[in-house]
Amino acid sequence: MEYPQHFGKSVKANNEYRNRFLMQVLILSLIVIGRLQARDKREEYVSFRFLGLARHLIDVRSNAPYYPVKLDEEAKYVFNPGVLVAYDYGLATKSPLFLRVVSSFYMDCAGQPASYAAGYLHFPAIFRGGRWSVGSGLGLAIDVRRNWRKYVPQAQGIRLFHDWGFVEAAIGPYSEIEFLYRLDDGPELVLNIVPGLPVILFLTAGVRMPLTNLRSYRGRAE
Repeated sequence: MEYPQHFGKSVKANNEYRNRFLMQVLILSLIVIGRLQARDKREEYVSFRFLGLARHLIDVRSNAPYYPVKLDEEAKYVFNPGVLVAYDYGLATKSPLFLRVVSSFYMDCAGQPASYAAGYLHFPAIFRGGRWSVGSGLGLAIDVRRNWRKYVPQAQGIRLFHDWGFVEAAIGPYSEIEFLYRLDDGPELVLNIVPGLPVILFLTAGVRMPLTNLRSYRGRAE
């Protein structure tokens, strides 16, 4: 079976995508460092979440035999185990806008190791009612996985990933739709949808807490 050609048609094009992404990461890193050096009391949060359920938005029946943890015969629903850590930094004192940096490690639909990292502007409370709030934002992400062309050569589908040899990567817009429930002592329960459009939706769940709480727990432990 002939493997379909992906969008990255040349090494030059792949290098351009990579260089552009690295420049954006550098700029984002400088912004983060500059903000962290500011000594005013801005809000900081850290989130720990687990990845699990994924929902395909396209027809992946031709690839279903290569998905080891599919939850139905057509592989519309797949289990992608993984972990995610996110850091939120308020852009001003009592600001409703945060800079969020995300890092995740997980197993992709074919059971291959994968990771994604993102940086974006996040509004944690676009809608609020009692203890509940809904937030979202927009930014940029890179998703890296072991090269399917080498390890799953029979797989077919939309080729959004650029061939980097041992691995392949997709770079593009990133967003999260986040549902928060605030507990009495500060932490919040998190249910988070990551729309990997136009292909897939990821569901994550965990906890988000003020960084001051985490530091106080550490202080008591010491």
